[in-house]
Amino acid sequence: MSAQARIFGLAALAALAACQRPPTPATSVTTPISPPAAAASGKASGLWVERVTERGRVSVTRLCLDAAAAQQLAALGGRLSGRCHDQSVTASDASGWRFKSRCDMGAWGKVATDGVAQGDFARDYHVDALAETSGAAETAADGRRHVKADIRWQGACPKDMQAGEVVWPDGRRSRLSQLGAAS
Repeated sequence: MSAQARIFGLAALAALAACQRPPTPATSVTTPISPPAAAASGKASGLWVERVTERGRVSVTRLCLDAAAAQQLAALGGRLSGRCHDQSVTASDASGWRFKSRCDMGAWGKVATDGVAQGDFARDYHVDALAETSGAAETAADGRRHVKADIRWQGACPKDMQAGEVVWPDGRRSRLSQLGAAS
């Protein structure tokens, strides 16, 4: 999984915490992205699976979520959002958001993203975005790419996963608390 895809994947997972409810069509004002303090209180606890498609490759990340892990995910989303400027979210329709951001991700480069997130956000959502990276230490991450992510609740976490645990496409495991400390 490329660094760019991992950043996008983390951002898409964090959107799970940031989006408590679908917008109404009347919500058309541009507002800064900022996950609420009580983020993810309406999200289903259990296993969430994220399929990210980038440059024809599919990566699958799994996350076991409970109330405490949802709070860690919201905090991570806030820290990722803190690296961004020129960010906005507007309602695109009754079940989705249009978003734009320009972020300085340090060694991972400057990332400009423009996309749409749609779904019920309680158990299922889809993110479709164009992302352009420049100035990354890993030059292969530079360039423009179309990235899609499907994030779905799968039910109870499997017995081999604990709440707050992330299993990356390469099989490595992380704790949300570790990711938050590193962001």
